[in-house]
Amino acid sequence: LASGLLTAELKPRLKCALELYTACLWDHDVAPMQEGTDMNWGPANMASMWLGMRYIYTLMLASHPRYAERARGISEVAVKQLHDYVNEYGASNASTHYTGASIIPILNLMQQLQMSGIKDHFRDELLLQKFAEFYLQQLTPPEGRFGGVRKIVAIGDGSTEASVVHGQLGTVFASSHPELSKRLMGAWNSMGQPHNQFFGPSLLKIDSLLPAVSPDLGSAQFRGWCSVLRYGWGTTNEPAIWFVNGDTLTDHRHNDQGQVLIYA
Repeated sequence: LASGLLTAELKPRLKCALELYTACLWDHDVAPMQEGTDMNWGPANMASMWLGMRYIYTLMLASHPRYAERARGISEVAVKQLHDYVNEYGASNASTHYTGASIIPILNLMQQLQMSGIKDHFRDELLLQKFAEFYLQQLTPPEGRFGGVRKIVAIGDGSTEASVVHGQLGTVFASSHPELSKRLMGAWNSMGQPHNQFFGPSLLKIDSLLPAVSPDLGSAQFRGWCSVLRYGWGTTNEPAIWFVNGDTLTDHRHNDQGQVLIYA
């Protein structure tokens, strides 16, 4: 709608489709998401996904008389969701793969708020910086099985895989925390600049031209989730060890309390 590429005929049709889906997500007969119903939404990340879609559509319709009042409260809702899914040390409540399912809908909301000039949570919310450090520490050494690019470690449900989260975080931190942004973009570059479309095209959310440096990771501890031991970052002899040792990790985890993983 904001691109200038749509014809005068297509714009109202797209707005009608947007309003239809937004109405469905606010209609408790269609999608019962009101509190107090004990509705089972599935695994923990599903609530973030459902609410994330409801709120991002609402932000798109912020000037619509039916949604203007609801849109005004979304900034506070986004922060509450962040604190629901990330503990005080920056660790998510999900496996490494499903952390994306929990956090990307929240990042989308906050990035839209930032782009709209409503609120820059990436400047003001310390927990987002802590989460960025946590997810940086899920990077593997260069993976010989995948041509030498880095991946995300497989803990709980999920695989040894790339992630778009680092690129999105690097983009949204660029103006307020440039050094953190450079490290995040370096992490995204080291994974081969991955993209996907699951939560909306990441091409629209990542500025691939931002400056990047090596994350230069050492060892770290994230209470409630894991300890990470690293050696020889950036050398040809770089191993990393993860010790799963906390109860914050609950969503899509396995029976892996006390598990030790090594990527050599």
